[in-house]
Amino acid sequence: MNTHLLANLIVSNNKIQTLSAFSFRNLTNFQLLNLSSNPVIMFPKHFIQNAPKFKTLSLLNTSISYVNPESFFGWKVQLIETANHHICCLVPVETQCTSEPPWYKSCTNLLPTNQFRVWHGFLAFFIFLANLGSFVIYYLKQIEDKKSFSVTVMLVNFCDGLCAAYFLIIGQLMLILETILLQKKIYGNLVLCIW
Repeated sequence: MNTHLLANLIVSNNKIQTLSAFSFRNLTNFQLLNLSSNPVIMFPKHFIQNAPKFKTLSLLNTSISYVNPESFFGWKVQLIETANHHICCLVPVETQCTSEPPWYKSCTNLLPTNQFRVWHGFLAFFIFLANLGSFVIYYLKQIEDKKSFSVTVMLVNFCDGLCAAYFLIIGQLMLILETILLQKKIYGNLVLCIW
């Protein structure tokens, strides 16, 4: 059989549970894959490879519980039909996905804005400096009769300073993670990936 001539593959309403890596490879005319109404539970990495004309993937009525984050990486698809909004978070930004996120999840409300990043960094840095300053002042001006109070204040400032340092680290990790995801072009609607 000449598989390079295959354009549409409709295998809906079967008992397909898993897909192997490179299941659909070197199909130059491949345009549509319909896996709807199958008990597919996982998508491996690179299950579609070298299919330049691929346009539509239908995954309606599937019970997918695991999707490799790189399942949709390296190939372009125009439309994914699914009711599972978790799948839509892993597809490239330019891919249209039919699933609507639940009302309580919105990318615009969950992704940090530039204004939030500036305030987050400023406040964390300010809290860190204030606690460091208070720690140094109480260390230098320890009063003999109030030594236990000074030690308590210094320990509280030390703990608060650690919390501020933690917030600074979290802010930097958010920037690094976003940069990595944008470089790999798997960003899409990533916030919807929160299971």
